[in-house]
Amino acid sequence: LLSGLMLTSFTWHSVFLINAPIVLVAFVAVMVVVPESRDPHGTPLDPGGALLSMGALGLLLFGIIQGPEHGWGDPLVVGSVAVGLVVGALFVAFESMAAHPMLDPRLFRIRAFSVSAVTITSGFFAMFGMFFILSQYFQFVLGYSPLHAGVAQLPAAFVMVVLSPRSPVVVHRFGVRRTVFTGMLFIVTGLLTFAQVGPSTPYVLAMAGLVLMATGMALTMPATTAGLVGSLPPNKAGVGSAVNDTTREVGGALGIAVMGSVLTSVYRSSLELPAQIPDAAADAANRSIGAALEVTKHAPPEFRDQLGLTARSAFADGAGSAFRVAAAVMAGVAVLP
Repeated sequence: LLSGLMLTSFTWHSVFLINAPIVLVAFVAVMVVVPESRDPHGTPLDPGGALLSMGALGLLLFGIIQGPEHGWGDPLVVGSVAVGLVVGALFVAFESMAAHPMLDPRLFRIRAFSVSAVTITSGFFAMFGMFFILSQYFQFVLGYSPLHAGVAQLPAAFVMVVLSPRSPVVVHRFGVRRTVFTGMLFIVTGLLTFAQVGPSTPYVLAMAGLVLMATGMALTMPATTAGLVGSLPPNKAGVGSAVNDTTREVGGALGIAVMGSVLTSVYRSSLELPAQIPDAAADAANRSIGAALEVTKHAPPEFRDQLGLTARSAFADGAGSAFRVAAAVMAGVAVLP
């Protein structure tokens, strides 16, 4: 037992240590290549703004995630979202009056800065939500192993590695607005492609969606990142970089919360269980498709196939709805640039 625990500990440490050479190379590259920039007026930390921003985002995400569990009209859900929005408004007011704000809201008056921030947020909203859903779709609906599910998503990485370095060339030839708009259309098309997936959909359809999404992200993200950071003076490069990172993380968190909640809501409303299934098993199946498939293993043989197909179909319905919501969000943002 002790040797097994030691081996497990070593394995987990190895998973993280594999990143050490990458970090070392990046550290050296930054020291050699990245130009120096510094705000001549050092500013203190802003703990008040940090607490308000964490409270606003935390409450908003909590309400969205709990929506399918308690119902969208439940006081806990409505109250969490409402209080989160109020705290968000307080954050904006506090930062507007602070002598040394963590994030000066007046920066968003710069159109290139604000549009780029919204575009990056929405892009990562769609991408994080997509990977969150596809990982489950490949494993629970199509029956892939975890490794197979990871490999199945590699086309997106390959496309982004090849196309992202070429985005500046496209921007130079066609301009930022056309490049970003075209990239957003690719993302919307990819999301609508994902919305067609079902229990018997061939992998090639999902791969087409991955290629379209990755093409759109490769065209859009470098241009909008440059637009966001480049819209500020050099002495505010740190602020631009921080906002660039924050928009990605906030967009990703919102994407997983919103798309995951839409998926869960539609899954539960679409799941039609046989009347003979015990209440405890039915409650478990309603929680998630993983639990439903576990229930299927122990169900009577005459219900096994029906229950498995019903769970997979309900998940596909929820995934389709989530992807359509994300496509609508991206289409709305696409007109901004």
